[in-house]
Amino acid sequence: MVYLLMRKVLFGILAGLIVAGCSSKASLEETFKKSPATVREMVEEAVRLDRQDDWMQAAEAYDRILRHDLTPEQQTSIQRSVSSLYARMLKAARAGNSEAKATLEFIENQRHRNG
Repeated sequence: MVYLLMRKVLFGILAGLIVAGCSSKASLEETFKKSPATVREMVEEAVRLDRQDDWMQAAEAYDRILRHDLTPEQQTSIQRSVSSLYARMLKAARAGNSEAKATLEFIENQRHRNG
């Protein structure tokens, strides 16, 4: 599940990093302010997990949001957030963060398993 999300987003990572300066967590929450309460709560939870560098849980939270009926702007906003999360996770893994490394290994294993 997380692999599929990351796979979709990998193509957007470069674009996401280019516009990362324009995309903050505040603007992510702003993008969803008119969404149903349940979706807004999911966004708030994803942002909280993201800010805590809870790599796997944040990625799964973003994945759950993407399953909802979103506007193109909301989809782009979530994809940018995932791109940013993934870039930070790679950086942390390279710096020796064991949780980031384990999450990346899990994603890689899922990729091989799913094909």
